[in-house]
Amino acid sequence: MSKDLRRRFQLKNFVEKEILSNLLKNINVRNTRTSGFAKKYIRAMATKKRAKVLIVEDDLLLSMVAERHIKSMGLEVAGKATSGKEAIEKEAALKPDVILMDISLKGTMTGIEAMKEIRKRSDVPVIYLSGSSEDGRAKEASETNYSGYLNKPVTREDLEPPLLKAINADGMDSGNITSLSNQDE
Repeated sequence: MSKDLRRRFQLKNFVEKEILSNLLKNINVRNTRTSGFAKKYIRAMATKKRAKVLIVEDDLLLSMVAERHIKSMGLEVAGKATSGKEAIEKEAALKPDVILMDISLKGTMTGIEAMKEIRKRSDVPVIYLSGSSEDGRAKEASETNYSGYLNKPVTREDLEPPLLKAINADGMDSGNITSLSNQDE
């Protein structure tokens, strides 16, 4: 990245933080017309603290769609993995707040097996994605204490509730998610 681009990026982030900070100062806390969601969202954006999601999906197109949904909710994609082994390594290195895990992955390890390995050292919330509706898979996945189990293809509307549940279960403030139900406020 050139110095000019780096300076513009830093200036943009500084200006954006200043604008959001001023907005936050101008919100009257006692003003009932300003929604709690709006206050939380402005605070979260002012501090730039966003939940990090690790996407584990071996299908490039589905991975890109999931990334787009996650970013549209105001969350950060911490990283991507295409195999169980890679998922275990990236979870340890990136420490995501939530994992979006495909059940059927490249290689010999399934997403559920990878999650069982991750569970040995972490209680990070996981949302499983499945290409089939086999009951056996859901039962096996339940052994890892998942936050959501979705059948593909997944829309943003499908993904939002389990992500909110996972983030709230982790003790994080879900006010940093741009919710579909709150977009009109």
